[in-house]
Amino acid sequence: MTVDSNDEHLERFLGGMSGATAKRVGYSVMILIYIVSIWVIYNLLDWGWPPFLTEEWNDAIPYLVTAIVISLILTLPLFWYDPPWYKSTKEIITNLASIAVTIAVWRIWPFAFSDGGFPWETVVRIALIIGIAGPILGIISETVKLVRRLQFDSDPDIPRLDPE
Repeated sequence: MTVDSNDEHLERFLGGMSGATAKRVGYSVMILIYIVSIWVIYNLLDWGWPPFLTEEWNDAIPYLVTAIVISLILTLPLFWYDPPWYKSTKEIITNLASIAVTIAVWRIWPFAFSDGGFPWETVVRIALIIGIAGPILGIISETVKLVRRLQFDSDPDIPRLDPE
């Protein structure tokens, strides 16, 4: 049984496209999604969809867009330089931004649910709590990975923590 590297698996999956090329395609798609997301966020109220958004949505927009721009900016270097330690650092930062946005949305509460008998407010509040807990777990996981990489990785281009 042979074990393929992630790049080899990705190359096979994408029909011969090299791992580096596939990663760049993925990063390009991510950036496109970020840009489209910003456009959608700014236009939701004009479209009147979803109907439960209130004018307070405009107060949440700067937080949402800032988090997306942070992700976009941190994704750009990955086109040229994508060592695991940088990816972990990027994930920690974007998870922190995600937590900040979720807390801001909770405080602004740009939602108005009709009294249709279903507890939508409770469901959304639970979803926001999960939206805080998930990134906290991600920060813990990525911090452990980052510390291990900085201590034990053999890549000469990464910053080193003295293991002693």
